[in-house]
Amino acid sequence: MASGSSLTALLKTSNLVTTLATALIFVLGFLWLLKHLNRNIKVPAGLRLPPSPPGARFFGGHSHLWNGRPLSTPSKNQLLQWSKELGEIYHIRLGKRNWFVLSSREAVREVFDKNGTNSGSKEALIVANDVLSGGNRLIFMPYGKQWRERRAIVHQCLSVTAVAKLKPSQDLESRRYLYDVLVDSDNFMRNVQRYASSVILYALYGRQILTLDDPLMQEIFRSTARFAKVLGTRFLVDEYPILSQLPESLQWWRWKVDPWRKEGDAMMLRLWNELRSQFEKGIRTGCFVETFLESGYEKKGITELQAAWVAGSMIEAGSDTTQLTLNSIILGLLLYPDVVKKAHEELDRVVGQRMPDLADAGNLPYVRAIVKEALRWRSPTNDYTRHETTKDIIYKDYFIPAGSSAILNVWALHWDPEQYLDPEIFAPDRFLNKPSLEMTAGECINTSDVHNRDHYSFGAGRRVCPGYNLAENSLFLLTARLLWAFDVQRYTDPRTGVEHKYDAWAYPARRLYGPLPFPATFNVRDVVKEGQIRAGISAEEKRVADNTASGKRM
Repeated sequence: MASGSSLTALLKTSNLVTTLATALIFVLGFLWLLKHLNRNIKVPAGLRLPPSPPGARFFGGHSHLWNGRPLSTPSKNQLLQWSKELGEIYHIRLGKRNWFVLSSREAVREVFDKNGTNSGSKEALIVANDVLSGGNRLIFMPYGKQWRERRAIVHQCLSVTAVAKLKPSQDLESRRYLYDVLVDSDNFMRNVQRYASSVILYALYGRQILTLDDPLMQEIFRSTARFAKVLGTRFLVDEYPILSQLPESLQWWRWKVDPWRKEGDAMMLRLWNELRSQFEKGIRTGCFVETFLESGYEKKGITELQAAWVAGSMIEAGSDTTQLTLNSIILGLLLYPDVVKKAHEELDRVVGQRMPDLADAGNLPYVRAIVKEALRWRSPTNDYTRHETTKDIIYKDYFIPAGSSAILNVWALHWDPEQYLDPEIFAPDRFLNKPSLEMTAGECINTSDVHNRDHYSFGAGRRVCPGYNLAENSLFLLTARLLWAFDVQRYTDPRTGVEHKYDAWAYPARRLYGPLPFPATFNVRDVVKEGQIRAGISAEEKRVADNTASGKRM
C-alpha cells in the first residue's frame, strides 16, 4: 500500500514538473516574441531600407501572409500588387522574418547572381527540413560545405555531357507517350505524369515506369504531394523555434509528419539498395546513381541514407516540374488554337513525315518558343522563390541585412509589361527574333544581359535548378512530337454537342503549380504518322499500354 502511494505521489510530481516546464517555455516564448517582433533593423549610414507597404508592426507586421496559400491568379497576388506600388525592391515583415522582395531583373541579377554566396542559403525550416526530411533534402539544406559537396555531385551527373547520354531514354519515353495518347487520350494528363516520372527515374536509377498503376509511381506521387503540402504551409514552430523545446509528445506538428519521413526514408533506401545490388553484380545502365556510387561519397562523410536522398530529391523536383509544365502547354494550345496551326506549319516544313527528335531543335524555333513561353506564362514554382542571406548585401543604396529572406518575385518578373507585352496571353511569338530563343536554358541563366533571360522558372543564383538541361530536352521533345503527331483540339461533349469551356486560371492554390484536370481531343494527323507511332514502341510496352487503356490491371 505504501509503495502504491509513493508511485502515485511520484506520478503527480512528474506531471507537475512537465506542466510547469511547458508553462515556462510558453512564458519564455512570449517574452522572446515581444523582444524580437519589434526589433528595428540597424541600417548603416548612407543606406536605407527599401519601402514597405502599410502594415501593423506589433506581432509581426504582415503576418496575415503567414498561412496565406499561393493564389491561382496573379491579379490577386499580393506580392505582385505591392511590386506595382513600391517598385523593384520592397520590405515586408512576416513574424520575426524580414522579407526583401525583388521584382526586377537587375535586382535579381545583383542580389541572387552576383551575391550568390551571400544570398544562397535557406532558412532553417524545422518541419520541412528536420521533421519531414531528416535534414537530407538538398532543397532545404543551408549553404555550406555539405550542400556544396552534394550539389557538385548533382551538377556532375546532370551536366550537358551527362544529359546527352539520356537522349535514347527520352526518345523511348516520348514515343511511348504518343502511343498512350493514341490509345488512351482520356488519360493524357496522367500519362504525362508517367512520362515525366519515367524519364527522371530512368536518368537516376535506370528504371522505367510502364504503367500508371506502378506501385513505385504511386509512392513517388504520395511523397511529392506530402512535400508540396508541407512546403506550402507556414508552421508556427518555424517562426518561433523555441517551441521545438517542448516535449516531443506535445509537438503537434510532428504527429502527422513523422510517419511521412519514415515512409520517405524507406522508399529512398529501397531504390538505392536495389541499384547498388545490381551495380555490384556488374549490371550497368549509365544512370546517375551509378556515377554517384563511383564518386567516393563515403570519403566526404555522406551516409547511405543521405546519398539516397540526394537522388530521391531530384525524382520529386524533376517529375513535378516537367509534368506541370507539359500540362500547361496543352492548356495553352487549347486556349490559343493559332499556336497549334503555326507549330504544324513549322513541323510540316522542317521534318515532314519524319518524327522530330532533339537534333531538330535548332530548326524548330517556334516549338522552342512554345516551351519558353509556357515556363513564363505558368511557372511551375508559382509565385516566389525564397533564399536566405548569410551576410549583409547592398543593392544600390538599399540595405539587406544578413539573416533576411531574399524573395524572387516570379509573377512580377514574368508579368513585367516592359519585357512582355500583354503578359497574360500565351504568345510564343513574343520570343521570335529575340536573342534568348537561340540560347539554351543554361545560357539564358548565365547571360550577362538581364534582358536576354527568358524566364525565372528554374530560379536564380547558387540554387538554380540543376536539372534544367534534362528538363529543357524533355519539354522540347514531347512538345514537338505531340504537335507533329496530333491536332490538339477543344473537347466537345458527344452527347450534347457542347464545347467545353476552358478556364485559363483553373489552377489549384499551391506552391507547385499546374492546371486542374481538363478534357482535350487529340486527332492523329494522318495514317503515316499513326503507323510510326504504333511501330515506335516495343511489343511489351504496347501490351502494357493497351491493357491499361482497356482498364485491365497488370
